[in-house]
Amino acid sequence: MTNVVLDEVRVAQSSDLGGVAELYKAICDHQPLDEYGADWTWGEYPSVDGLRQMIEADTLMIARIGRWWPVGF
Repeated sequence: MTNVVLDEVRVAQSSDLGGVAELYKAICDHQPLDEYGADWTWGEYPSVDGLRQMIEADTLMIARIGRWWPVGF
């Protein structure tokens, strides 16, 4: 198993919304290829509006390993 070292972790900001939404949409698009994982429907959960609400509530964290990635909420 490879250890992952995060360069930085922080609360997501409104300027991160585009990248966060892009990642969550990619996860939703990939679901038909996964045997296990999230059972999400893009636009219902997650959605851009829902992600925006999480960012505004300071409940979405992102991490950077070379670039920023959502890590949980």
